[in-house]
Amino acid sequence: MSQWRWEDFLLWNTLEPVLSCIHQNCGGEEDDIRSLEEYFSLAKEQLSVYQVAYAKNRWRYGSKHHESFNVQDANRLAYFHTQAAFDFRYPVEFYQVLYQKPEYYVDFKGRNPEFEQHIIENLNWINTTLYPKAFEARDNGQSFDAAIEAMVYRRFSWVDEEMQGILSGYLKQKPLRVLFLIDIEPVNDENPDHIFSDPKFYFHWLEPAYENITQALKALGIEYISVVSGKGYHIITSIPLWENGQYNSAMLNLMEIGGILQSETVARMVHTYYGSRKTFPVPLLSEKAHQGVYKLMQYLLVNLTEGIQYKMQQWGLPPLVSFCDDDSFLVSLDMTAMLNPIDRRDFGIAGQIYGKTHKHNIVRIMRERSGYDFFGKGFARNDEVLERMFSTRTDLDLAKAHMINTGARIPDASSSGFNSLISQYLKSNIKQLHDEVEHPIDEQEIQHFIRSNYEDVRQFCPNVIQFLDDYDSVVFLNPKTLSYFYQELEKSGFDISDQLHITYALYHDSEKNVDIPDKYCRALWAKWPVLLKGSRYKD
Repeated sequence: MSQWRWEDFLLWNTLEPVLSCIHQNCGGEEDDIRSLEEYFSLAKEQLSVYQVAYAKNRWRYGSKHHESFNVQDANRLAYFHTQAAFDFRYPVEFYQVLYQKPEYYVDFKGRNPEFEQHIIENLNWINTTLYPKAFEARDNGQSFDAAIEAMVYRRFSWVDEEMQGILSGYLKQKPLRVLFLIDIEPVNDENPDHIFSDPKFYFHWLEPAYENITQALKALGIEYISVVSGKGYHIITSIPLWENGQYNSAMLNLMEIGGILQSETVARMVHTYYGSRKTFPVPLLSEKAHQGVYKLMQYLLVNLTEGIQYKMQQWGLPPLVSFCDDDSFLVSLDMTAMLNPIDRRDFGIAGQIYGKTHKHNIVRIMRERSGYDFFGKGFARNDEVLERMFSTRTDLDLAKAHMINTGARIPDASSSGFNSLISQYLKSNIKQLHDEVEHPIDEQEIQHFIRSNYEDVRQFCPNVIQFLDDYDSVVFLNPKTLSYFYQELEKSGFDISDQLHITYALYHDSEKNVDIPDKYCRALWAKWPVLLKGSRYKD
C-alpha cells in the first residue's frame, strides 16, 4: 500500500487539503502520481477524452468557474493542474466526462462539413439497413466491421475513395467502454439541506434501494463499486469493448438494443466547429450503446421498485420511490441522464475528497466493491455500518486513508452478467414501451402542432390548455407538472408517441420559448413521457 505524503501532491493541492483520485479510472497504483511529468505520461493513456475543471469561490451551490478540456492538450492539462489554483485563489475540482475515447481515431482530412452532410442525408439508411444488417451478419458468425464496410462502399460508390474511407471508419467506430451508473438520492424539496444536518435518517431511507439494487447486480454476476457522497450513492460498473481479445458481445448487444438515432441527435453527434471542446465527431455506435444502457437500467430499476417499497414499509420508512424528482419527498433512482446524449454525461469522479471551504465538503469514498462492504455490512447492524461510513466521510484524514486503502477503480463487468440482463429485457414489458417510440420523429407532425397552436390537443384535451397558454416555459421542464400534463393527454387518447411528439413540438416552438440550452438535445429531452411512465411497465 502506498503511504500518504504531502510532497506527493501536485501543485494544485497546496492551497487547501484536496485529494482526488484524479487519474480517470480512479484508485489503481498508477493513480499515486508523484510528479507532473508522470501525470502527463499517464494522461496519454486515459480512457476518457475530457476532464471538466470546476473552481468555486463561493459555497457549493453558488457561481462556479468551469471549463472542459482535452487531456491530450498538454498546455491546458498543465495549467489546470498547476497555475489555475493560484489564478482562481482556491483549488480546482476535476470531473471525469463520460465522452470515452473511441477504439481508434478517424482522420477527416478537413472534410467535416461534407462528411456531416453524407451522414445526415443517409440517416434513414443507417437506422434501417446499415446497422440492422451488420448486427444480423454478426449473429450469423460474420464480421460486424466487414459487413459495415461492404455496405458503406456499395452505398457510397459514387464518392471518392478518401470519403468512402472516412465514412466507413466513422460508422465502424466504437467506444472503448460505456459506464452503467445508478444514481440514488433522497428528494426533500421543502428542506433540501436537511440531509446534511441529519444524514442518518436519509441514508437509512436509501438502504432498501441500495440493498436491492446491489443484490440484483450480484445475482447477475455483474461486478460493481458503490460510492457514497453527500446526498446518496453512485453504483457504477463498466462495459468494455474488448473481452478475451475479441469484441465484447455485451457491448455489441447494447448497441443493438440502443435502437434508432433521431436526426437532431445525429446532427449534434457529427457536428464539430473551431473552438469546441469536441474536436472530433461522436461515434454513432457510442450513442447507441449509451441508449442501450439506459433501456437496460430502466428495466432493472422498474422491476426492483416494488420490492424496494415493500422493504421500506417493513422498516417503517416512507415507501416513496420514483425515477426523478417528480414529487417533493421521495427516494429518487434518478434516470434523467437518459435525456442527455453521451457527450453531455459527466459525474463526480468515483473517489474524491475536496476540502475547500464552502457550505458542505465534497467527499466521495467507496462503500462497497462487488459485495464486499468496507464498513461491515453483513457483519454489523445497519446503523453501525452507516455510523462508520459517516465517521469516515466527515473526518478528512480518515477519508484520505480510506481512499488510499480502497481506491475507487470502476471495474469492467464480464459479458455474461450483462448478456443475461439483456436477455431478460428483450422479453420484458418495458421493451414494449420502448418499441412504441422506436421510430423517427415525424417532422410534419411537429410542424402541424406548432402551426395550428396545438389545435388537436386543445380540442380533445381541454384540461391542458392552461399549460399550452402558460408563458412560464418551466412547466414543460418540470417533471411534477409534466406528469399531470401526460396523464391528461393519455386520458384524452394521446398515446406515448403522441406525447413525445407534442413535447418535441413544444421544445421547438419559438412562441413557447422553452429554455433548453443549445448544448442539450431536444429529441432526447422529449423522452420525458418514457421516463415518467416506465413504472407502469414492470413484469
